Amino acid sequence: MFFENQTLKQGDFSLTTLKTEILFTLSRFIIQSSNEEICCEALRVLSNLSRDKNLARQTTKTKIVEALIALLGHTNKDIVYYSLGIIMNLMVTDEMRYKLFRWIFIKIFLEKWTPYKQF
Repeated sequence: MFFENQTLKQGDFSLTTLKTEILFTLSRFIIQSSNEEICCEALRVLSNLSRDKNLARQTTKTKIVEALIALLGHTNKDIVYYSLGIIMNLMVTDEMRYKLFRWIFIKIFLEKWTPYKQF
């Protein structure tokens, strides 16, 4: 096979670069796909890749985090399951903990806040 004879050299093409390219490709399937099956499979792959700390840091710098949070309200339980798994994997980074805290705070604030009523 072709891939059996290939080696990844650190100087030429690093594995980190490959993972980053895969991340951006997967994010397009997750964010823009109206097909739940494709979205679910892309999430499954990303959940495995998100275990890598370097890729987790890279992921938190993209808009995929907001998409993952939004997908927590999806009707497909597999999409919710994989989204939550990715979020848990990404919690190793300070950026992700901050983003998640900010999202929870805003959600609670909007649910509890009532406009000032004038009499």
